[in-house]
Amino acid sequence: MRKMEKKIYDAIKVDLPLYFLFKADRENKDSDSEVQGPLKVITKSILSGMQEDLDKLKDKIVTATEEVGLRTIKT
Repeated sequence: MRKMEKKIYDAIKVDLPLYFLFKADRENKDSDSEVQGPLKVITKSILSGMQEDLDKLKDKIVTATEEVGLRTIKT
């Protein structure tokens, strides 16, 4: 830097924020239990509230599949 630029920088650097980049001690991956655990609990909670709807959908699928199977056998 030139002398004038250096003086300007020295004058304002105390007011500039400091930013530091760092790497975590270890990388978190989707397969880690620390990540999977909370997601599994949330998923179970959501699914338990939807269980009645899921059972109805399952029954509709079974019924429709059986009807198609019976029509196939008859022809």
